[in-house]
Amino acid sequence: MEELTGMPFTQSRGISDSYRWFAPELCNADGNLSPAADIFAFGMTALELLTDAPPFAHIKRTPQVLVEMQRGARPRRPEGEMYVARGLDDGMWALLQRCWITEPECRPTI
Repeated sequence: MEELTGMPFTQSRGISDSYRWFAPELCNADGNLSPAADIFAFGMTALELLTDAPPFAHIKRTPQVLVEMQRGARPRRPEGEMYVARGLDDGMWALLQRCWITEPECRPTI
């Protein structure tokens, strides 16, 4: 991001709207992008596609999402046959949870 915009990643414009998809380590001082951070974001994106709602949709303010994620919170599993019919079965939920593991090196790889 810095190479493209000339600004540090954490200071780029409009990025705050994307925090719901950020891996927790991206919110630290280093903020290093990595394949593991992409896996975290993939899990959030897959959840959004399967539920038609952004991650942490029950939280209105983005800063609160960051606080909750730093505390270890992850998205709640939506309940209902509608979500299972869209593909959010037990196996998919288990995969998403693995994508959201706090330790980047423990996340699945592509």
